[in-house]
Amino acid sequence: MPNTSSILINLIFLFTIKVLGVFFSLFIFQKFTPLVDANLYLDHFYINSGEMRTLLVQIIVFLLSGFNDFFIHLSFALISSLGFIYGIIKFKLKSIFLISLILPSSLVWTSVVGKDAIFFGFCTLLLFIWNSILTNRFNFYDLLFVILSIIICLIFRPHYLIGVLWLYYSLLII
Repeated sequence: MPNTSSILINLIFLFTIKVLGVFFSLFIFQKFTPLVDANLYLDHFYINSGEMRTLLVQIIVFLLSGFNDFFIHLSFALISSLGFIYGIIKFKLKSIFLISLILPSSLVWTSVVGKDAIFFGFCTLLLFIWNSILTNRFNFYDLLFVILSIIICLIFRPHYLIGVLWLYYSLLII
């Protein structure tokens, strides 16, 4: 069972990176750059927001409000890992690719409460599913994940989704 054990090891490695990312963001990075939006979400500042994407994040935080702040941030960090979880399970992604998650932008902004964590998780899921399409491993569940991911990306970062869809299209041409 070397495949199952390597998948489990990589999932543990991913989880460890995300836990360390939350620690780094909250206890080191925040000392130099306040995480204003994340703190406002935790204080339920946006509960009456008229903007759907902001309100959706606030609702998620509200639903998790029985937990401590660290767990709420970790929940968003795990959402940001959806694409990599998919890649590890479906493609037996090697741990070397997980090292990209320690780059500052993917470590900090995907390890705290916010729209970036949700977008990152579903955008990377779209990219890994694109790999499924290119390698003929695409199935019905992938189609459901694509539809869900596109909807979520449209809600949270519509201007970024344009680039992702262009990437899909341009790779078809190539």
